[in-house]
Amino acid sequence: MSKKKLLIVLAALAALSAIAGLIGDAREARMEAYAKANNCTWHYSWYVNEEPVCK
Repeated sequence: MSKKKLLIVLAALAALSAIAGLIGDAREARMEAYAKANNCTWHYSWYVNEEPVCK
């Protein structure tokens, strides 16, 4: 793989990583706002694929 192609791949990975981080931050902010508005706290299950519950 040439150096130019490698730099393009690394730049794309960095951009995707930044986008994923921004999406995670936005979701966390929405969850915090919801918990504050509804006077509850988030509880997580032991199962990876289940969504947290605000109680």
